[in-house]
Amino acid sequence: MGNSKCGLGAYDGANNHFNKHAKEIMDTLGKNSYNLKEYIDDANYIIKNGQYTPELNGYVKFMEEKVMQNMVS
Repeated sequence: MGNSKCGLGAYDGANNHFNKHAKEIMDTLGKNSYNLKEYIDDANYIIKNGQYTPELNGYVKFMEEKVMQNMVS
C-alpha cells in the first residue's frame, strides 16, 4: 500500500488475508468496524512486538496484549 516496493500482488495478498481474518480479529478486539489500513497497522505491530511460533506459523501473544489495551482505552 504505502510501500513503493509492494506491487499489486502484495496488495491482493493483504486484501485476501484481511477478508479471511477481519471478522475474527474485529470480534477478538471488541471492535464494531475494522478496515484494511487498521489490519495492516496491526500486522506491522505484530511483526514488531509479537511472539512468532513456527509450529503455528503465526503470532500468539499479540491478541492478548491488544485486547487488554482496548479494555483500558
